[in-house]
Order: sequence, then C-alpha cells, then structure tokens
Amino acid sequence: EPEATSGQEYIAPRNEIEELVACTFAEVLGVTPVGIEDNFFEMGGHSLRATRVVNKIEVKTGVRLPLKAIFAAPTARLLAKEVEEVRAIAYIPIPHAEEQEVYPMSSAQKRLYLINQLDDVGTAYNMPAGIEIYGSLDMGRMKYALEQLTMRHEALRTSFHLQDGDPVQKIAQEVKLELEYEERIIAKSAEKEEDLLHRFVHPFDLGKAPLMRMKAVKVGEDKTILLLDMHHIISDGMSMDILTQELSKLYNGELLEPLSVQYKDYSEWMRTRDLSEQKQYWQGVFSEPAPVLDLQLDYLRPQM
Repeated sequence: EPEATSGQEYIAPRNEIEELVACTFAEVLGVTPVGIEDNFFEMGGHSLRATRVVNKIEVKTGVRLPLKAIFAAPTARLLAKEVEEVRAIAYIPIPHAEEQEVYPMSSAQKRLYLINQLDDVGTAYNMPAGIEIYGSLDMGRMKYALEQLTMRHEALRTSFHLQDGDPVQKIAQEVKLELEYEERIIAKSAEKEEDLLHRFVHPFDLGKAPLMRMKAVKVGEDKTILLLDMHHIISDGMSMDILTQELSKLYNGELLEPLSVQYKDYSEWMRTRDLSEQKQYWQGVFSEPAPVLDLQLDYLRPQM
C-alpha cells in the first residue's frame, strides 16, 4: 500500500524549533511522523500548502518567513535555521474591532454586493454542496449543531445594506437557520442526487441573514444527503471546508476552541492599515508611463 513518505530514514527533531516546524509540516500535509530531513515537497507539498506553513509558523513563533524560504529550505532542519535567524521580527495579531451597529463592507464584499445590485445574477454566486451521511441522522443533534455554528461565526449572522449611500454589513445577535427535512427515496443514481441540489439552490436576498440554508433529504433506509448552500459574500472554498468540519464536530458533541477573530475584525484591519509605504513604492514603479506593446500582427488591427 502506497505511503506518503519521502523515503528518508526518520530523524527526530533535536530542539523546540525543529519540532515546531516538523509538526507544522505534518499538520498541513496530513502525514505523520515527519522527520527533520524529510522534504516538504516530496511528501506532497506545493505552493499553496507552503503558504499555509509560513502562516502557521508566523502565528506560532512571531517569525514571518518569505515564501521562497521554504523552497530554499524544504526540510524541518533547514527551515528551523531560517526561523532562528529572523526570530527578532514580532508578530502582531489582528486587533478586535470596536463594537458598532454596522461596519463598512470589505473590498471583496463590496465587489459582490455591487455585482448583485447591477444585474440579476441569480444563483451565480451561490456556493452549494452535498454531504452524504450514512446511518441514522439525529435531526435534534444536527439542529443543535447548526445553532451552535451560527452563534460561533458572525459571518453566518451578517446581512448587507446601503446606509446613507454607503455599503455596510450588519451583524445580528442571533438568527434562526431552519433545517428542512424531506424523505425522497430514489434509485442509486448520481444524476438524480445531483438534481436534489439543483432544486434546492435559489437566489439569496443579501439584506436578510442568514445567507446560508440547509436541508436534509433522506434518500434511502440508511442514507441521508445534507444539502448546504451559502452566498459567496460570506464564504469561500476554505470557509466551506472549515464549516463542514466544525458542523461534524459539533454534531458529535466535541468542544471547539473559541475563535480569536471574526470577519469584521479582519475587514476593519484591512480598511485601516497604513499603506503609505506601499503607495510610495507603486508610485515609484509607475512614475514612468507604461510602454505600448508593438506586436507584429497578421492583419491590420481593427478599431474595435
């Protein structure tokens, strides 16, 4: 049976930093154990996972490594040396936003809100998913897990409005997220199960929270499909993974670690950052006009 290993003989970490880096590799790659000479990329690492490693190391140590560091030092032993060399750089966490009735939308939220206002986009920015559950689904436990998830994440209680011409997000103290239930015994067919999802998805009103809906459809004696739909203005691919994992843990009675920040904290931090140095840099880059490309063409370039 194939094993996700680098082929290196396992060499245990020799100090705290090597152990931290090795554990971070293991956490991101889903591979254990990771020795200090095991190569991150030979074990299934790639640029996106490397970014996660860099971010996790920064949170754990306060050291911000450039992404190229992990390409130049792809083992725990080599990367630990890089961490030790730049450990003087302090990590500053995202601060908590002051409590307000409404908050300005983030730039990403503004884009999606504007698109929604300009045109009838229908379900173009819906994010549907179907989760297959085998065995007996306890509806009471699932409703409780859904209630806890909604209280945990402010994004699930957020609606979007224009206030005095300004696009704002409003976070409700609590919202009721209904869990629909239906029994529809169907033959074992991927197409027919896919039809359930298509019928379930319909447009959201961005002014009404929650911008998420869920439905349990029993399709067999021991099989239920949990249909989930969210609007992209409160979610993305990474968020969907986090939500489904947390929903599973809450359903199974597990306790989750409290969240250190909410989306509004990130949104306010992004909006109020000092970008003067970046502004100065890009003004220097574009101090000269951009050159016009003189490309050879097969035919005369048309006016339109």
